[in-house]
Amino acid sequence: MLSHLADQGDAILLAPPSTPTAPSPPHLHRLPFGIDHTGPATVSRFFVVADERSQKPGDNTAQGDKGRPMVSSTFRGRRLLGVRMDVPDGYEGRIYKDAPPPPGRRDYTRAKQISATFDRFTAWVHDETPGVANCDAVRALAWLEMAEDIHAHIQPL
Repeated sequence: MLSHLADQGDAILLAPPSTPTAPSPPHLHRLPFGIDHTGPATVSRFFVVADERSQKPGDNTAQGDKGRPMVSSTFRGRRLLGVRMDVPDGYEGRIYKDAPPPPGRRDYTRAKQISATFDRFTAWVHDETPGVANCDAVRALAWLEMAEDIHAHIQPL
């Protein structure tokens, strides 16, 4: 579920920034399940998000991987834990929808067009702290960091 923008044919991608062509949604949620609904939804009314409290004395908000703030919620009675994530510098998040076929084209294959861009989102998992081992969104951003490190210019000693 990606706020109220997600349809079954949507795709999400992190890419180098492009010229601004699409609106930014209010906030995106990467949930660990699918929902059979393809229309607007009042997400903020039915999906209530709260800061996850730390178990450590003196800490107010729990922190996940790399010190990211954690949040919690429930969906249909099941507990979810989430971590708020920023898209890395030099990238933008994009939501793609199916593009309409050009008029008069019979040999048209499916194409995508950007419907929205984003720079932050919340990644959710069931019952445990989201991290590289259990959350594909956290793992994808970790791969971006690793790729930048691998391809970075190394100064000789």
